[in-house]
Amino acid sequence: MRHMKPKVLALAVSLALASFSPTAFAADSHLTYENRLSANIPLSSNVYNQLEKLDGLGYIRSMRTGAKPYTRMQAAGWIKEAADRVTANDAQYVHSMLAELQKEFRDELEVLDGGTAAYGFTLKEWSTGFAKYDGDILSQKRTKSSYQPFASNSDGYWLSVDGNFTLQSV
Repeated sequence: MRHMKPKVLALAVSLALASFSPTAFAADSHLTYENRLSANIPLSSNVYNQLEKLDGLGYIRSMRTGAKPYTRMQAAGWIKEAADRVTANDAQYVHSMLAELQKEFRDELEVLDGGTAAYGFTLKEWSTGFAKYDGDILSQKRTKSSYQPFASNSDGYWLSVDGNFTLQSV
């Protein structure tokens, strides 16, 4: 698809929004926090620094570092694990950091404690972008595919010669 007309784009966006399920991480007794469906935490979030600090201090033992982005349910599980290990004698900044994380992930922690998920969603971050590819599209005869050489920083998007518009939300 080289160029998407505005009406087709509007229809595609409408269908995507209509298919959104606000109960995506509803309580389910046989799922662990690691495999519950939930939104990813934006890579620019300070939550990563806080979780990695708690992990480095030994409060989180089940965290697999480097496998980003983390989901909100994964983070909630690690926050719960850290909270179980923190003692009254630990440094004040650990308690402050944990309290901040518990506030941010209140809904997910409630689900992990057997509650139900809150309906709806909160828009945490959004971004727009425009890109245009101004090069040749090369064909691969053996694999019957094509590629765009030197299309760096395209995040996996196939860039149209007519221009591309993206809208992302978290």
